Amino acid sequence: MRVRGGSRLGLLAVALLLAGCGAVADVSETDVSVTAAPQHSSSAPGATPSAASGAAGSCPIGELVAGKDVVAAGLVSDARGEYCAVSPSPDSAAMLLDDSVVVSDSLEKWGFTREDALEAQRRTVTFVVEEALDSALLDTSDEGAFARWQAAAPYRFVDFAPPEDLLLQGLPALARDGGPRSAQTQIEVVRVEGQGGKAGPTSILVRVEALSRFRPADGRAEIPVTTRFALAFDAAGGIVGISYGYSSAE
Repeated sequence: MRVRGGSRLGLLAVALLLAGCGAVADVSETDVSVTAAPQHSSSAPGATPSAASGAAGSCPIGELVAGKDVVAAGLVSDARGEYCAVSPSPDSAAMLLDDSVVVSDSLEKWGFTREDALEAQRRTVTFVVEEALDSALLDTSDEGAFARWQAAAPYRFVDFAPPEDLLLQGLPALARDGGPRSAQTQIEVVRVEGQGGKAGPTSILVRVEALSRFRPADGRAEIPVTTRFALAFDAAGGIVGISYGYSSAE
């Protein structure tokens, strides 16, 4: 089993990465050459997002695919063929605030509302689904692709540069049959809390866990990957902390 992750507070996969500290990361190598779906950040030439016109029924825009947590976002074309990029389903439990995982006292202490918490939660889930687990870097190779991803990504990292192994990368060639590259994508929110003071910048920290089952292009058995991710957003929506860990049986 391979276990990879990164955190600026050390090697703990679930520790918060705080801006201003030294980075530690060893998730995987960067090998990319395609762009992402229309809602995703575009980072490389040679790939063309399009309407769902490839494999009939495999990328029904806005409808559930690969489980109950993600919907089809659009077809992506690259040198290997077409795949269906995904986005979080607005009806997924991960996009709804669950009082059982919210530390309400901490939100109040640092001046945040439930609405702020929900927004941070949705941003975290969207980042993990669209970027960490479905970026152009997932199974292709192109030098400089991470830099292009960072330049195009709709996220602002405050006072630190994200590690180049932040996104899941280095998987073998995955299916290009017009469907999602993952046969299953499940994501769960495990904690939402406010923080500040000695913990770093005043922010909302959201921790999530995800399970993906990626489909190799050669028809081999699906590749299960477990992901643990934490993002901290300040009041202006900037990312002030990150932590991530991926484990796979590969």
